[in-house]
Amino acid sequence: MASLKELLRDVINTGPENVKKVLEVIENLPSDTTLQQLTTSLNTLIPYIPQLERVLGDGNIKNIERLVKKLPDSATLDRLSKALPMLEKMPDKATLNKLIEKAESLKDFLDEVEKGEK
Repeated sequence: MASLKELLRDVINTGPENVKKVLEVIENLPSDTTLQQLTTSLNTLIPYIPQLERVLGDGNIKNIERLVKKLPDSATLDRLSKALPMLEKMPDKATLNKLIEKAESLKDFLDEVEKGEK
């Protein structure tokens, strides 16, 4: 592997346009904090790689595209995140069934009242 000094010498020898291009690339490189955050994120994701491999199967692009199509868009995710507090207050299934039974009996009662009025 070539040293940095040799690499810079080779770039400078290729002409000023290439030096400008290299400087542009260097200026657009991410900062150290960005790279550290990326490294931290990748380190947290590394344990999930075997699971991803199982989900993706043989690594086929079609599987990835199929999974990406199932992801909700940002507007849907925003609505879901706003609805989370309401979902936490939602009653359990047994309570909902009791409410439905009461509503049905009330409907039956109102139907009987209507029949009696006619």
